[in-house]
Amino acid sequence: MATARLSPEEAGSGERPFYRTSGSDLSELHQRLAAFAPAPGTLRGRTYGMCFNDLVDIVYTDRVSAALNAADDTEVSVALRPGEIDALRHCLELTQTHAAGLLGAYAGLLADDLDNRRQFTAASSPRAMEAARSIRRQLRDRQQRGK
Repeated sequence: MATARLSPEEAGSGERPFYRTSGSDLSELHQRLAAFAPAPGTLRGRTYGMCFNDLVDIVYTDRVSAALNAADDTEVSVALRPGEIDALRHCLELTQTHAAGLLGAYAGLLADDLDNRRQFTAASSPRAMEAARSIRRQLRDRQQRGK
């Protein structure tokens, strides 16, 4: 349900639906649902909302990382009013303070990149893209080493 709420296009399964009549064959139903039950000790007093927020962080961290690691990294010109830039900066600051781990770090780096580009005399330094690419390389290296 959390995946369906967060990203409906990614939810679901290619499996054929399993049909049964109401009240029949509950043992098979329990076996099929067991795959979705959290491992013992995983929740440790956490609520569904807490778990969902963690899932949101994971999904959006992956999305931001994929965007920052996109093959096409040509710069585009976007006309923004000063108030729009400030509003975007505030949204990034909010994300930085409320998001855990990489998502918060990416938001901070993107905010810094936005500030650097706003100052026309400053050289463009896409720190968020550089960090995302470095993290992707590290993860790939760890996978290759079998960790």
